[in-house]
Amino acid sequence: MGPADSFAANHGLETAVAARELAALSRRTAPVPSSRPPERFIREARDAELIAAEWMRYPGFADAVATPVGADVVSGRAVAQAKLEVKPTGRPTVQQLHGAAEQ
Repeated sequence: MGPADSFAANHGLETAVAARELAALSRRTAPVPSSRPPERFIREARDAELIAAEWMRYPGFADAVATPVGADVVSGRAVAQAKLEVKPTGRPTVQQLHGAAEQ
């Protein structure tokens, strides 16, 4: 079983890919903020996803949206994942995100 097979078995990946395609097809785009998003306290996972979408729009990914399920933020040109970890993110997590972005 190769790396592509392990990504295909990830059921959350289907949701992320569908959301990415939806964002790419979306004609609605949020205005690109002229200043940095404000600092806010993150109380739950959804707060982190919405703030991550704001931060993606800030440098120009105007179509960035938080997916309805999971901790993904997608645009037509980029994908991000919001995670709560108490240690630095390791290579396997980055490789999984890269695999989702390549789909």
